[in-house]
Amino acid sequence: MLTGKPELAKPQTSAIARLAWLVLALGLPVGALLADDLSDLRGAVALERSRAPAPRYERADFLAQPEISRVMLSPDGRHVAVLRGQQRSRSLWLLDTGNRRLRRLLASTDATQLAWSQDGRWLFLESARQVSKLALSGGGGSGVLLRLAGKDQRELAGVDPSQPAAVLMFEQVRTPGAAKPSRYRLWRVDVSGRKTLLHEDRRALLDFAIGPDGHLAFLRRVEGEHVTIVGRLPGLPWRELLRNEAMERASFLATSADGHNLLLVGDIGGDRRRLLRLDMDGRWQVLHVDPEGLADLDEVVLDARTGQPLIASYRSVVAANYGLSATHARQLTVLRSRLPGSELELSLGSETAAPWLVRERGDRQQHARWHLFDPATGTLREILAELADPPRLSGAVLARKIPIAWRASDGMRLHGFLSVPPGVDPRRLPLLAAVHGGPWSQVRPGFAPSTQFLVNRGYIVFEPNFRGSTGFGRHYLFAAKGDFGNGRVQRDIEEGVRQLLAQGIGDPKRVGITG
Repeated sequence: MLTGKPELAKPQTSAIARLAWLVLALGLPVGALLADDLSDLRGAVALERSRAPAPRYERADFLAQPEISRVMLSPDGRHVAVLRGQQRSRSLWLLDTGNRRLRRLLASTDATQLAWSQDGRWLFLESARQVSKLALSGGGGSGVLLRLAGKDQRELAGVDPSQPAAVLMFEQVRTPGAAKPSRYRLWRVDVSGRKTLLHEDRRALLDFAIGPDGHLAFLRRVEGEHVTIVGRLPGLPWRELLRNEAMERASFLATSADGHNLLLVGDIGGDRRRLLRLDMDGRWQVLHVDPEGLADLDEVVLDARTGQPLIASYRSVVAANYGLSATHARQLTVLRSRLPGSELELSLGSETAAPWLVRERGDRQQHARWHLFDPATGTLREILAELADPPRLSGAVLARKIPIAWRASDGMRLHGFLSVPPGVDPRRLPLLAAVHGGPWSQVRPGFAPSTQFLVNRGYIVFEPNFRGSTGFGRHYLFAAKGDFGNGRVQRDIEEGVRQLLAQGIGDPKRVGITG
């Protein structure tokens, strides 16, 4: 990590900077910033220059972790469960959403994940070793529900949506000395500890969906060189519904109310990940896709009881939520007016009058804030502030994360982010390309500690989502065609840097790369 002041970031002091500057000086063909993006970029950079310069923060301020690690709304919307702490031991808290009374349930737990039972009467706490159950009534029955450690690999697969209080568990059965598991099992475990085997297979199980009557309705599993989705109605044999093409991605959400259809997120038959419905005849239809035509579907908010989709979220360029009904669209409009410009993650209870749990984040917000939103009245109330340490960094002086786009020399439109120190002429500052790893990963909107640290030290930070990055569809993901290293992907980065320099963003004599 670079820690020097801008005036020390000379080309001659860094081999990386020398290499980057040499590449830029070669006069390679360069793409062009898109006309519609150019004016937006100039305006955003000018706005940053008009702001007051930021004070210098200590390095430790950027590394501070939030006190709250997990927050979950109960299915009926009446309670919020909270894990507080980031180290080996955490505490468990419960908030009543009606009177907003907060109480501590456990002073210490090694759990890192938590989940609600469908009836809202139990909490399931997952650690690396085990899954525990906690009765909200305070009566007996709390304790260890199942052990995850052992010779057979076990993994909590979620809460059973068809049962009042039960979890689902994947298990891989291994024969001593065998290179891979001999059998794959899916179990239901209720709060009494009773185990029910739902399925056993010699093929690897990747995903599943439970029907409302409790039967296993859909499976996604490995079939030789392929991945298939199979389904069945109660009492009938499995039938193949869909065979995924190479590198197609799909993840199950829930079944329909009658159990005959499957809701899933995937790029089946298309470029970007979308909300899809698949029926028992193998026919599928698109329910929602990014209206901007840019991003993969990132998350779907489901009804806590029925499992039906309510809100679709996209977060590749900017964070955006879309209501899947006219009612939810109107309610989202009100919520966005209360928290303009923020990235919102939402959880909704099943009751009509239940509040929404809102996680608010932003590019200049070091820690998330939590709110309860009343969709009927539009009232928004912050919660859990008493459990969180105040952030060390003031959002008023941190850098904005500006989404940018540019055209590569072969014509492909590429995306990324730019962060500029406030209150300084950008032509005088060193420019640093911060390249994400993977390469099948991405830079997302939102707060980034390392980026803010570098900007605070006087660097302009360019974070390119070069071709091969995730989040922008299959074409974008595979457009690199394996040409990484010094190939096409490197030219994407170089051409983005050169376009920024051509717009007066960065000192051409002080250019570096990290990642």
